Amino acid sequence: MGRVFQERLTRFSELPKVPAFILVLLLLVGSWTASYYTGGTKHAYPHLFYVPILLGAYFFRVPGAWLTAAAAGILAGPLMPLDVDAGIAQPLGLWLFRMGFFLLIGLLTAVLFSQLDRRLAEVNELMEALAQHHVRTLMVLAQLHELRDTSTQGHSQRVAINALRIGQRLGLKGEDLHNLYWAGLLHDLGKILVPDGILLKEGPLTESEFLEIQKHPAFGAETLEGISDGFQAVAEGIRSHHERWDGHGYPKGVKGKDIPLAGRIIAVADVFEALTNDRAYRVALPVELALAYIQREVGLQFDPEVVQAFLELHRAGQISISLHPGDIFQSLGEIGRHFPGRR
Repeated sequence: MGRVFQERLTRFSELPKVPAFILVLLLLVGSWTASYYTGGTKHAYPHLFYVPILLGAYFFRVPGAWLTAAAAGILAGPLMPLDVDAGIAQPLGLWLFRMGFFLLIGLLTAVLFSQLDRRLAEVNELMEALAQHHVRTLMVLAQLHELRDTSTQGHSQRVAINALRIGQRLGLKGEDLHNLYWAGLLHDLGKILVPDGILLKEGPLTESEFLEIQKHPAFGAETLEGISDGFQAVAEGIRSHHERWDGHGYPKGVKGKDIPLAGRIIAVADVFEALTNDRAYRVALPVELALAYIQREVGLQFDPEVVQAFLELHRAGQISISLHPGDIFQSLGEIGRHFPGRR
């Protein structure tokens, strides 16, 4: 809520200066009109002048506060009778006091808004520093698994890049796209807790070994959640990337659109990448066979909408099969464009 309020406040404060000036001017005229035609300063309507004074301070800080307060003081002073019907003018001391009070309120408001500007700038700097720290943390975690299992080197980067492009194709933007990328990059993080004898085994896994492997999505998600609550959305993508559209996946056995979209996207990107690259227990499949497998699994293992987006991207040549250094930089650039607050 605090961040949303801050963004709305910033957008309002960035109203172009000419429209802001016109708004303040109209409010001054409106306040004078309401006060004059309701009988003068003997009634409470002159309090309406506080509105343009506060907005003048907000949009233009101290200079705006002084000018708006002075204008309000003149309009509500020598240009405003005490009683319009009786033709009684205000005493000099009364309207000078009111002008002084208007100037005081305007100045205090402008100073408070200036202080708020400085505080918000400090908060933004802290948020940027925290975001940079989180990025470094995630990059270190992304490297841990591949340092342990060199046979899958580049796998996570390719999954992240292809998931990012699928997400873009499906219309994801901003923070959703950012979280999808990191979930793709860290989807196998939990494998660092799987014993070497199982993770690096060249032959088929036994039933108990496969059950151990099936724990890695939950391991990875729980690891991230233990670092920061801010990683919750990324953790959900990691936890759900082995769920199946038909409900026969793991770790929770959820199905259809109950599976988080990030998990459904990563599932397709992960399987395609795994099939088209060598593993210790088999050689890579031809791309055509990998595509045929994914199409056969539509509505069973995979979300039909995600597969459709994936196939369109593949036909357009936008799915990475072998990792090139430029792919990483391009993907990070895309993240920066779609989520500039977190680079």
